[in-house]
Amino acid sequence: MQQSPSEPALNLAPATARLILLFLVIHLIRLVLPDSIDQTLVETTAVIPALYTQGEFDVSWLWRPFTYMALHGGWLHLLVNLAMLAALGSGVERAVGAKRFLAIFFACGVAGAAAHVAAYPDSTDAIVGASGGISGLFAAIVLAIRQRSGQRLLPLAAIWIAVMVVTGALGIGGDGEQNIAWVAHVGGFVAGLILFRALGRSDESVPRPG
Repeated sequence: MQQSPSEPALNLAPATARLILLFLVIHLIRLVLPDSIDQTLVETTAVIPALYTQGEFDVSWLWRPFTYMALHGGWLHLLVNLAMLAALGSGVERAVGAKRFLAIFFACGVAGAAAHVAAYPDSTDAIVGASGGISGLFAAIVLAIRQRSGQRLLPLAAIWIAVMVVTGALGIGGDGEQNIAWVAHVGGFVAGLILFRALGRSDESVPRPG
């Protein structure tokens, strides 16, 4: 009897794998940049709320809500986000396709940044990281599983949002609630709920276990 080839230990969908590689390469490049250049990079690509609410229009407004997702505050921040992206990204990508997966991820990241700017309009702290987009993928997974199994998972989502709010209020994981950008997490999650309903396919497209 011919044996079927074993499944790879880490079976990532193509777009998810490329996104993980992109974030990893960018972080490695930042490690070899002089501190002054890296600081300039952050100042020109991160989301800084006060830039949007104080002063005149700047062309960097257009790219910051996207580029801030590619920067991370350190190895722990990066690895946690990459692990979450690996865990959630492939499921969403296989459910809706690579293009819609990327649309959900980046749109939720933008929504997370917008939520943070709205919550802290006078802040001069730069926010970085892909957590808003990843939160949107978590929302998509919640809805996809609900479509597939009929289980009511929204209470779990409510608990997750509550954890984000409490974490931010207590300043856990950072020097203050602005630095850990918990509002961006919640904003990305809410956007994910909306976008997956709009872009998600029928129940038949949700991948079955195994």
